[in-house]
Amino acid sequence: MKATGRALVGVVLCALATFGWLEWWSKQPGLAEHRWPLWIVLGVGIATSGRAALHPPQGTLRADRFVAALCFALAVGIAGLYFALPTAAV
Repeated sequence: MKATGRALVGVVLCALATFGWLEWWSKQPGLAEHRWPLWIVLGVGIATSGRAALHPPQGTLRADRFVAALCFALAVGIAGLYFALPTAAV
């Protein structure tokens, strides 16, 4: 898998953790007060995107590296959105 694909996997993980919290996780009885599994998913997503952006495989084109870096920034932004959301709203 190229650097772009790996970075996109990280973005998807961050998006699922952030928006999954809003739609599914917060409505489940007994799970709403436990947010640490989502923190782990966010960490894995950021680490996956960061690894793809900072250490791409050999032979990766410059355009793929640029897209991977943009995906990394997007993953960090989505994770920031997760932590910026007020607890009462979710």
